[in-house]
Amino acid sequence: ECGKTPSTGSHEGPEKKEQSSAPLYITIEQTQGQLPAALGEGFKFGSALKVELTNEGKELNDLAITLSFPIPDGMKDSALSVMFWNGSAWVEVSGGSVVDGFYVITVAQPGDYVLVAK
Repeated sequence: ECGKTPSTGSHEGPEKKEQSSAPLYITIEQTQGQLPAALGEGFKFGSALKVELTNEGKELNDLAITLSFPIPDGMKDSALSVMFWNGSAWVEVSGGSVVDGFYVITVAQPGDYVLVAK
């Protein structure tokens, strides 16, 4: 009666809105010298991102982390790929596409990722 009517169309409570505003992960740009190991023969370094989970992200099992690697001018016409450091070796991550000068790929775990030209 005092202007309060029950809400019927909204499924979003204040606690849900607050939770979703916290980042699940952060990405940190890295130089080639900051990588855990050399890339190996035949791969040219483009750019690198390190993904670290926040406290909120550590609680989730099925993360979808979207990475956007800036593509250096000299690599725009190259065959591009993303490599992931698995703790002992660089492994290629499938997927990804070029969007407005960036190589965009979705990954599922934190760690070190590098855009390379093959």
